[in-house]
Amino acid sequence: MSSLLSRDSVKSRLADNGMSLQEFMYQLLQGYDFNQLNARYGVTLQLGGSDQWGNMLCGTELNSDLHAITIPLLLGADGKKLSKSTGGSGWRLDATPYEFYQSLLAIKDTDISNLLLRLTFKQAADVEHLMQLHEVILVLSIIQPALIDFAFRKTQKGALRKGN
Repeated sequence: MSSLLSRDSVKSRLADNGMSLQEFMYQLLQGYDFNQLNARYGVTLQLGGSDQWGNMLCGTELNSDLHAITIPLLLGADGKKLSKSTGGSGWRLDATPYEFYQSLLAIKDTDISNLLLRLTFKQAADVEHLMQLHEVILVLSIIQPALIDFAFRKTQKGALRKGN
């Protein structure tokens, strides 16, 4: 317990807005879960987002044979975590193909370049080229409706008057 209370993340949460018992106990439960995975299945490594470091550390403190690695969070251009919990695009394992596709479509244009660089093996030059093409397509998607509206009014105006 003293180990949990001495963590900077816990101290700052307690100093700011406080921390619910559920939030505090979650770390212990995740640590216990990691130990059970080790005992039952031989799992020795836990991989998670950097915001999970404190939770993951509990397991390694309970058993020195366990290890944890964190990876940087996926952040949007606004600096917020890209996850379903923050209203961003979150990828769920139980998502239908349609839901998965829609979540990818919902990614903001400002975040696409960063995600392509971090989640694919594309080179920076290739991502830059894709982003340039994307900008051209965006312009076309704005111009096309304007052209359609103009062309439709010009060509169909007479037809509408004649009742066709």
